[in-house]
Amino acid sequence: MQLSPTSHNRVLIVGYGDLGKKIANALVLDQRFEAIGVTGRGAEQVERDANLLRFTGMNHGFHGEVSGYVVDLQEPASTLAALNAFEPSMVINCATVQSWRRLTELSPALFRELDEAQFGPWLPMHLAPAQALSQAIRAYGGAPVLINCAFPDAVGPVLTALGLAPTIGAGNVANVVPAITWSAARVLGLPVEELEVRLVAQHYYSHRLPRSGDAGDSRAELEIRHRGRVLGLGEELAAIQHGVSTFCRRTGGIDGQALTASSVLTVVRALISDRPTLVHAPAPDGLPGGYPVLASRAGFELSLPAGIDESDAVLINTIGQYADGIADIDPHTGTATIRADKLAILERHFPVNHDPIEPTRAWQRAHEMHEAFGTLQLARSAA
Repeated sequence: MQLSPTSHNRVLIVGYGDLGKKIANALVLDQRFEAIGVTGRGAEQVERDANLLRFTGMNHGFHGEVSGYVVDLQEPASTLAALNAFEPSMVINCATVQSWRRLTELSPALFRELDEAQFGPWLPMHLAPAQALSQAIRAYGGAPVLINCAFPDAVGPVLTALGLAPTIGAGNVANVVPAITWSAARVLGLPVEELEVRLVAQHYYSHRLPRSGDAGDSRAELEIRHRGRVLGLGEELAAIQHGVSTFCRRTGGIDGQALTASSVLTVVRALISDRPTLVHAPAPDGLPGGYPVLASRAGFELSLPAGIDESDAVLINTIGQYADGIADIDPHTGTATIRADKLAILERHFPVNHDPIEPTRAWQRAHEMHEAFGTLQLARSAA
């Protein structure tokens, strides 16, 4: 995908929760950024957040502009006003109706049970804000790069059907690449700095691998190069994947968001660079799942493992999408059908709508699910 060769260093972060704040606090360490904008739904909190980032940046010697904007993605006029005022060259979307982390607030036993439903059933929570932001950006017309961090593996292809696909996603597939690289270095007895990984995998794989050390019901294509030479992996492949769930285990939860933020930043930095850089990203140009890409400020292209083409990679990610609980995404309407067996897992604990998820009803479906999950949390906390 080709991008305008102008710089992408005016960055607006929409959805300024934990992930957005971690990203912003890394951006103020980099003098290449001209301006950073943060958003929120309350004017006082936005002012406080912008001041905190501004003063933190000053301590780091950051001389760029820091500003804050009141944005409610259910009020398109507020989003459009922020875009017109800030004039971003890049927008990073971290907005969601309900963070995945809410599940981790449940008891460990209940979390494990609901986690078996995978991530697909929660699609409306992430689709609704991302769709609203994409619509506002289209109305704005300034053509900023849009990086989506909210379930990009599935949100991207849904919005592609509507002509609203974000430029590229971030996180997920990229989150497991460092651990795979470290594990490969240990298993193969090679210096970690001499290895290069290319991974095609959907969110399901990146969620499962650190916990179980295998691909489960999905597929993934993993290539490891040593000094540019593709290595033939036999039994070592299983050992490398197993290593991610054993000697490469890491802290998760809210602290683990630091890794996700760093994955986002690999994409951001590549897209402001003149020189193409190999990064991993979900949903490049709206494709399903995650891919290795060569990215620069001029654009990006897939950089796949040897022996597979784009259609192979899409098939691998579509298999992963099914494992993640999504039976189908209609390429013409964007309507997503969630697997009934995955919805049945959630339905043991709160009401679930089994109808396909139509993008036009994304907000309604998100609020229904959010309210039902909130009732479950209240009941459990009172028990």
